[in-house]
Amino acid sequence: MLLSDTLYETYSAIVVNKSRSALTILGIVIGIGSVIAMTAIGQGAQNSIAANIQAIGSNLIIVRPGNQQSPGSVVSQGQGSAQTLSQADVDAIRSIATGIKAVAPEVSSRYQVTSKGKNTRTSITGVTSEYAIVRNIEITSGTFLSDEQEKRLAKVAVLGPETVTALFAEDIDPIGQQIRANGVIFTVIGVTKARGGSGFGSNDDIIFIPMTTAQQFLTGSPSISVINIAATDSDSMQSVQEQVNAAILKEHRITDPTLADFRITNQADIVETASTITGTLTALLGAVAGISLIVGGIGIMNMMLTSVTERTR
Repeated sequence: MLLSDTLYETYSAIVVNKSRSALTILGIVIGIGSVIAMTAIGQGAQNSIAANIQAIGSNLIIVRPGNQQSPGSVVSQGQGSAQTLSQADVDAIRSIATGIKAVAPEVSSRYQVTSKGKNTRTSITGVTSEYAIVRNIEITSGTFLSDEQEKRLAKVAVLGPETVTALFAEDIDPIGQQIRANGVIFTVIGVTKARGGSGFGSNDDIIFIPMTTAQQFLTGSPSISVINIAATDSDSMQSVQEQVNAAILKEHRITDPTLADFRITNQADIVETASTITGTLTALLGAVAGISLIVGGIGIMNMMLTSVTERTR
């Protein structure tokens, strides 16, 4: 049989059985399309989460307190109740000669904040001037916190865009306005650029104040919640993490690393964990799409079997 005859017979069979042909094509399109769509959704979610994690900082290493289980205890210390990090630890980390771009400790808690009849409950984070470098914070208006303001315990604040919306009307410039938190009045000196969510909450619903001011007037404690460290590049992150671990162990006079009263994580670990979770999600979506493809294939087989049976008879 010539190729032209084969093509003509195929065309005739498709035209004669239009409904059957349409349903067969629909099954193929739905099956293949579902696989592509589900895989794309999973990959898109993975890329989005990775991008949000990268947005919180570059080559970031994070030290948190109280994540090791005490000897003989059943319950490990939680980060919220632990107060094992101090300024001495920050100084010990800053003494590391190579591999560190900036070190930014922070003190964070949630407070009710009011301003001219409006109020919101948000996170107030006491930071140093280096925090903007470590966490890639950009300012849209005003300025960020300075070393001088930290030294003199200045009552100034930098607001995230969501906090600005919650506390002020649209026609009011927040720069120079006053807000009150825990009975303390702060003057707004800056507004940060919107960064969106990180998967751990919104980066825009936040207020930054000098760390010394937060310790003096809000927390009443010299302890530090988190120490953020920016490595000079991704290649030096592992080396810096090991040096930081050794420095804090020495400062805390801990000889057994398994008894450390702090935990160190880096950005690569967070991205890897998120990628593992989203990879599982992608596999699940792919399996669901595969079932759709199998169902579509069964439908196509049914159509083809009907056609063959009719010709055989």
